[in-house]
Amino acid sequence: MKQYSSIRVFEADAYAKEKFRSSDASKLSYLKMIPAVRKVIAEYQPDIVHAHYATSYGLLGARSKFHPFIISVWGSDVFDFPKKGFLNRRMLIHNLKRADRIFSTSEVMKREIHLYTSKRVDVTPFGVNIGEFCPGVSKLKSGQGVKVIGLVKSLEDKYGIDTLIRAFALVRKEYTGKVQLVVAGDGSRKAAYAQLAKELGCETDVLLPGKIDAAQVVEYHRSFDIFASLSLLDSESFGVSLVEAMACGKPAVVSAVGGLKEVAVDKHTALFVPRSDERAAANAILKLLNDDSLCKKLGDAGRQRVTELYDWNKNLDHIEQLYAEVLRK
Repeated sequence: MKQYSSIRVFEADAYAKEKFRSSDASKLSYLKMIPAVRKVIAEYQPDIVHAHYATSYGLLGARSKFHPFIISVWGSDVFDFPKKGFLNRRMLIHNLKRADRIFSTSEVMKREIHLYTSKRVDVTPFGVNIGEFCPGVSKLKSGQGVKVIGLVKSLEDKYGIDTLIRAFALVRKEYTGKVQLVVAGDGSRKAAYAQLAKELGCETDVLLPGKIDAAQVVEYHRSFDIFASLSLLDSESFGVSLVEAMACGKPAVVSAVGGLKEVAVDKHTALFVPRSDERAAANAILKLLNDDSLCKKLGDAGRQRVTELYDWNKNLDHIEQLYAEVLRK
């Protein structure tokens, strides 16, 4: 249960995570939780039930039959899940039909949602704490004169990390100064990426520190000279890590896909490159490495864009206004 001013909101996902952990279970198995969810709702007597994720937790919220009911769509629940079969599609359509309001983190995902419903969709982006994520000196910064290209992301192929390592290998050969690549995060492909770096002869300058604590995220972003995210996904619904880097005043090189194109602006806050194109990515990184004034220009513009659009407090105020609007209706 969360309190927004005088609005009591029951979030179905938080309850399900606490009471029902089974990531491999069928979405239909969530139906077992409906009596318990209804009981909790009756005890808490919320003003609103808000389900985060349109399928599993959305199903719980939809079958609770409580109104007003809001669904927040997160990404794979609308980009991937309905394409796996007829029943999946019907479940998504059913859940969205039951919702009194639908939230999306981005315009690109809003367009995808409208393949399954004609209802109004409000864009409620993920914000960041701009007081915490801000320019500053990192405790993690390596030696003087070392330029760091970095990313905070799960180590999975869909994020184009192999392309980033190949691009870095080209940069390392062609840049006259000292350069490192840091990809902070854990995932199933960590060993494969370490091996790729070894095969390309740049393993000493490719750092994969593994899983990091939430408190360390800002330190890593501050340690980067250039942020690089080469995701392969048109279904990249939003670029949280990109927003964090921009908030820290970092210039970015990003693939022109999904929500990344929405968060950043080509040649204003970032340099866009085609997906899976290590040569184009290397050229963009080299351009920034050799032009400090361009880095500052992009970094300052990125910080300003985050302040205007992705300030956590402003985003939260927007959600609270939408809650109040739902209750008025």
